[in-house]
Amino acid sequence: MASRSFFFSYGVTVPATSQRLQLWIPVAHDDAWQRVSAPEIDGGGTLTEDPATGNRMLHAVLAPGAERVLTVRQKITRSARHTAIPAEASYAAGELDGLAKYLQPDARVPLDQDLADLATGSKRLAPVTAARRLFDHLLSEFDYDSGGCTPERSAHLGDLGAACDLRRGTCTEFHGLYTGAARALGIPTRFAFGFNVPAPPGAPAGMIAGYHCWAESFLPTVGWFPVDVTEAWKRKSGDPAFYFGGLDENRVQFTTGRDVALSPQTGLGPVDRFIFPAVEGDGDEAIEVMPELSFESCE
Repeated sequence: MASRSFFFSYGVTVPATSQRLQLWIPVAHDDAWQRVSAPEIDGGGTLTEDPATGNRMLHAVLAPGAERVLTVRQKITRSARHTAIPAEASYAAGELDGLAKYLQPDARVPLDQDLADLATGSKRLAPVTAARRLFDHLLSEFDYDSGGCTPERSAHLGDLGAACDLRRGTCTEFHGLYTGAARALGIPTRFAFGFNVPAPPGAPAGMIAGYHCWAESFLPTVGWFPVDVTEAWKRKSGDPAFYFGGLDENRVQFTTGRDVALSPQTGLGPVDRFIFPAVEGDGDEAIEVMPELSFESCE
């Protein structure tokens, strides 16, 4: 299976402020498809983890003062992922134990029975077949918004009603619609958030403008099964079907899920998408922190 290695740098500039701040920055971690070095941290903070999801983060408490910069740098070795499409089957007894939360709506991702019925023709199908119908429906009926998931657009991303009206969206809307419909069909589904990294033979280093997300559905006999509709959309003239069960190696995953709990807990409550920094001040002044994301190939 193809793989690649690169350094990933996640920098955050915190403006001068008279407030005491708490800051959370997502940090990548090992899983079956990526190996991640211990982070090199510049600017202070403590590594923490949400035990329910395994999401890791850097937590920093910043006293009032001048502008500051915090940076987390990690070496990532990412492997392509390919899960063979399983045969049609129903869930076995007990197979969904412990997965109830992946069948429930998130704050901005409601269950979507209407889309589920459109994609499946209101037929009762095996989970793998229903998931593939959803994938194909979004691929054929929606257009991709190439504006991307940048920090400047972050507050406006994830409006699923507008995406349905416009038949258009970013990875956030595509996979929000997929997840809401899959859950309505009884298929446990979760989000994965990270970044696409430009593929060789492009520039060996550079900046990354915005995040990328995809979905995972829990299917009978195989477990968590990856689905990336927007990467498939970009390859309509090639092999879009690869992204039903496959992910390329030109990415890194940082966090899992929506309505993410920060650690330590905060008055902010659950965060809709924890891929850009979260910040909380002890005053009324709004604080905006901007990430600076870059990569450097090391092969």
